[in-house]
Amino acid sequence: MKKCTRVFSMILTMFLVLSVLAGSGIIQAKSTVKVSSIKIKNTKKKFRIQKGKTVILNASVKVSPNKSKYKKVTYRSSKPAIVSVNAKGVMKAKKAGTAKITVASAFDAKKKVTIPVTVTADILVKKIVLNKTSITVDEGSEEEIKLQIRQIIPRNAKNKDIEWDTDDDDVADVEDDGTLIIGEAGETVITAYAADEGGAYAECEIIVNGDDSDDDSDDYDEDDSDFDE
Repeated sequence: MKKCTRVFSMILTMFLVLSVLAGSGIIQAKSTVKVSSIKIKNTKKKFRIQKGKTVILNASVKVSPNKSKYKKVTYRSSKPAIVSVNAKGVMKAKKAGTAKITVASAFDAKKKVTIPVTVTADILVKKIVLNKTSITVDEGSEEEIKLQIRQIIPRNAKNKDIEWDTDDDDVADVEDDGTLIIGEAGETVITAYAADEGGAYAECEIIVNGDDSDDDSDDYDEDDSDFDE
C-alpha cells in the first residue's frame, strides 16, 4: 500500500511540475520556436585572434516567433586551453594553436555554426569606420554612390585590406571598391569586413525607396477625367 501511495505521489508531483512549466510557456516555447539559421556577423568563415586578446562573437539568429528571448545561444570551445569562450560569446586567445568554436541555439541544438579560430602574433584590425552608416536612395537611381573607409584602427595593423558583402543583393550590391549597385525597393545592410579575419567590421544600412510615379499618374488621370465631365 505504501508503495502504491509513493508511486501516486511521484505521478502527482510530475503532473504538477509539467503544469507549472506549461503555464510558464517553457514547454510551449520549445515546441513552437523554429530556428532558421545562426550566423556570426563579424566573420565569414573563420577567426584569427592575437594572443592574450579577446573578441566578442556577434551571433545573429533568425527565428520564428521573432523575439529576443528565442534568440539565445550557447558557446563551446573544442580546446579551451587555446581559445576559451564564455556564456556571453567573449573569446580569449590563450596560446598559439587552433580551436573550433561552436555556437548553437538554446532552443534547437541542431541549429548551430562552427568556426575555426587561430591564435596569431600578428597585429590585427580592431575597428573599421565608414564614411556613412545609412544611405537612402530611390529605386533605379544611376547616381554613383561609394562607401569609403574613413579609418582603420590600429594604424599598424599588418593587413588593412577590406572585403565587402551585402545581406540582399537584390536591393543593393557592392563592388570591391565600395561602389554600390542599386537594385529593387527594400532594405539591406552592406558590411565591410577586415580581411585579416580578426572580426572587425562596419555596417551601412541601405534603404531603396520604390518608384511610385505610376501610381501618381493613375491618380492624376482619374482626377482629370472627373474634371472634364
